[in-house]
Amino acid sequence: MSFFTSLVLYRPGPAPAVTADGLGRLCDDLIDAGLLAADVRGREPCGGLSVKFGPAADMDDLGTSIEEPDGTGRFVHVRPIAWDVDLPGRPPVREVAAALREDQRTIYRAWVDLGAAADGLTDPLTREPGPDNERGFYPQDLSLSVGPVTCGMLDEDATRVGWTAASLSGSGYLFPWTRAETLAKIAAVPALRELEEACQRRFPAPSANGAEEFGWRWDVAES
Repeated sequence: MSFFTSLVLYRPGPAPAVTADGLGRLCDDLIDAGLLAADVRGREPCGGLSVKFGPAADMDDLGTSIEEPDGTGRFVHVRPIAWDVDLPGRPPVREVAAALREDQRTIYRAWVDLGAAADGLTDPLTREPGPDNERGFYPQDLSLSVGPVTCGMLDEDATRVGWTAASLSGSGYLFPWTRAETLAKIAAVPALRELEEACQRRFPAPSANGAEEFGWRWDVAES
């Protein structure tokens, strides 16, 4: 069995009005901050982009795939929704950001693959196999999403926590780290603080109880 884990930075509360232009500018911010890794030849990282436009992300709870019975009642085919923008291949992330900046419409659903995250994000949160868990955790890829954001560890039911997120994802799972230990490790990584600040600048979330802390929050999604 394979396991996959995302460290999820999400914006709590009602969905903000995320335009394609605003999401593209957030991509540029993350590139300029050095949060993405170049490939082994030093070239710009490559990613991907799928966008569906609509009045608001929280107009319903639907995901980005559609299940269709095959007519026999025995099988179900799963297909993606009809995206308005779906870039082919693996374009450089600057091209992904540019494609978003060309449009001012509000996003209903989006998936932005930013490719491999820089070592400053991944190395402090990598867990090698050990006596308590023979499977390690290897965070690798950074992505942005607009749509229902769900979180939960393996022994929990997934819960929707927001509508916009940045995720650092990879193979494996966290045990023996607890959620509290994982969040403490995240808080100690300066590069992840830069990610928080960039997301808060572009799509501000109210601070809890009027405090000075950022409104964006971290959680975990294991599967």
